[in-house]
Amino acid sequence: MDGGLNNGPGSADDVHSDLDWRIALFPTAPSTWPFVGFDFAHKDSQVPFTFDFEIDPDEIVTAATLTLSIRGVHSKVFTDGILLDDVSPVYSYDQLAWNPVSTSTIVLRSLDLTNVNSDYLIPTLQDGKLNVAVRDDTLVDYALLDLTFGPAPTGDLNDDGFIGIADLSIVLGNWNQNVTPFDPLMGDPSGDGLVGIEDLNFVLGSWNAGVPPAEEGSSSVPEPGALGLMMVVGVGRVGRRGVKRGG
Repeated sequence: MDGGLNNGPGSADDVHSDLDWRIALFPTAPSTWPFVGFDFAHKDSQVPFTFDFEIDPDEIVTAATLTLSIRGVHSKVFTDGILLDDVSPVYSYDQLAWNPVSTSTIVLRSLDLTNVNSDYLIPTLQDGKLNVAVRDDTLVDYALLDLTFGPAPTGDLNDDGFIGIADLSIVLGNWNQNVTPFDPLMGDPSGDGLVGIEDLNFVLGSWNAGVPPAEEGSSSVPEPGALGLMMVVGVGRVGRRGVKRGG
């Protein structure tokens, strides 16, 4: 956050990046592209870094915005791009509507991770980590990850206090459909935007939990036990936390 001033090796400019992430990045670019930290004015390079953050057991990430403070170090900076948690795809500055990027002054560019060139990346955050890499003619001054957290859902999709036939019917009624991510009434407690086996497991894993509504009291279904509870992700927006990386 010092406007691009490089403080040398061993300083905060040598920002943390996950070792596995660096290994994954190496084959995707020429060996002449070195890994550099923040505030390095080095053309033909990669700037890898990792956000690590805690997620409470009863919460999930429901939204996130990534903001970068950047400056070009070569006239071809307009061809640059970023990678987010995977080596493919590379999201170009053109795709992200980030151009032009100045080669003389720091500029701020932000990215809503619910829609990155039509990709929904919120599920990749549920492990408490986001890997980022910027390449190849860009100096990064600092990076900010603004997170919104919400309560982790249960299999009670219709919010009647009981997990049973009504919830199962919601999933089956929208089976294999693309829906609004995290929308329980559309049958997507897994939050991946597609109603499928993860959402079914979500309901079956908590089968018969809660107190049956009066009209369902005599029709409870025995616990199926066929499929286990899978990764909990969720619904709602209750708070925000920011994670910042900067030099």
